[in-house]
Amino acid sequence: MRERWARVGTFVVLAEGLYLVLAVKFPLARLYARIPPVDFAKLTDYRLTASGALLLAYVALFGLLAGLVGRDMGFSLRGGRLHLPPRLILGVSFLFGITLFFLYPIFAIDMLMYAVRTRLWLFHGANPFLVPPANVPTDPWIGLTGEWIRATSGYSPLWEVIALLPAWLAGPQRFLLHLWGLKTIAFLAYLADVWLVYHLARDLHAHTWAARAIFFAWNPLVLLELVGNGHNDGLMLTFVLLALWLIVHGRDGLAHLALAGSVLIKVTPLFLWPLLWVWGVARRETWVERVRYTAGVAVVVLATLGIFALFLWPDPTPWQALRESESSSRTLQTLFILMGMAAHLPDAYTRVQLALRALFLLAYVGILVWLWRRVSHRVGWHSWVPLLHAWLGVLALLVLLFASNWRPWYTTWLLALAALSPSPVWTGGVLVFSFTAATGDVYWTNLRWRFREYLSPLVAHLIGVPYVFGVPLLWAGWNRYKARQDAMLDA
Repeated sequence: MRERWARVGTFVVLAEGLYLVLAVKFPLARLYARIPPVDFAKLTDYRLTASGALLLAYVALFGLLAGLVGRDMGFSLRGGRLHLPPRLILGVSFLFGITLFFLYPIFAIDMLMYAVRTRLWLFHGANPFLVPPANVPTDPWIGLTGEWIRATSGYSPLWEVIALLPAWLAGPQRFLLHLWGLKTIAFLAYLADVWLVYHLARDLHAHTWAARAIFFAWNPLVLLELVGNGHNDGLMLTFVLLALWLIVHGRDGLAHLALAGSVLIKVTPLFLWPLLWVWGVARRETWVERVRYTAGVAVVVLATLGIFALFLWPDPTPWQALRESESSSRTLQTLFILMGMAAHLPDAYTRVQLALRALFLLAYVGILVWLWRRVSHRVGWHSWVPLLHAWLGVLALLVLLFASNWRPWYTTWLLALAALSPSPVWTGGVLVFSFTAATGDVYWTNLRWRFREYLSPLVAHLIGVPYVFGVPLLWAGWNRYKARQDAMLDA
């Protein structure tokens, strides 16, 4: 008992120490007006000491986190059961979050772009989905969009409407207050995510809920990306987790409304929607029930499409979400494109992209079929588990095969769901993925640029892509193999 509390205390002190140092050294109130915007690498002049210190902090924190939750979540034999008061878990989460509330977005400037696009819409009448910031050069903060000055919003209507509120309250002159408002949205979304993960874990895993709540709530990647950088992915996850909570409590019809809310924040959960429909149809025993259920889902889908149409009519082609495939970086796709170019493959970019997306589509159909068979045949699983794992599988395929550009905060999508999975392959694999995503970002943004004269794009991707994606896949594959071997020995 004493050793367990010592490990918890050590983690909390080290984590809060890191977040406090970052918030004090890189405060939003001092740095928000830097044009062009800066990041951790630029603020530290790409110094190896700064990169090394951050990497060491990640190694310590992720190692301690794995030690805290590994035994309860099945991917480690070390440690003991974690029994912590709910108030402690939620209170520490609040402490971490409120500390990072004051941090400038040193790992990504997306929050600054949210603010500029909102200003263009509210104060200049420019539709953020159809008009890029470059078309409104008179706004004094337009330089904060950096390299994305010619890109429109790639998000969804509900997000842009929600982001209007702090801009409206702050007015055109108080830009820092506007940013504090966006930070508040991010912070509240993180707290809502923690609350939902905590309650879902309590409902689904009576003996290991504390470890599962900490797995998500105290993960450094989650905190630094969702609160520190203020990404709207946290709000997107709030609706996804709410949908899962409704599913677990037998309200799968309402879950479609929650998932629609998520899609209206960011389009990514659109890929989860057909899986929820298939799961719902498979659970209904008569065709009359299935048709009635499908009709209700169709109404929600059409209403959601109608909301998109209100903002994208009459020409949706400028919408950045439809143009993501025009660039590629830090992904398996990019690595294959660069290898194809090195081998003088004609039209390597298009061919590789089409091949990987065709592979994604085949895998997606395979997951749909697997989900239907699992649920309709009642293969001894709890009804929500196949859907959870299908969602995890699709999200993993999205970041591995479909995404043209890789960003570390995409891993938070997986972390929120993996926290609730009964499979140690998923829990351990996603935790490793969060570590490689966080440390890999230091490589891409700090080390890669410092040594860019010696690291060609191909060589950089030969190092970065296998590390970020390959290490978690190898870990998950090895543990899957061990689990099967153990099952065969037990039989």
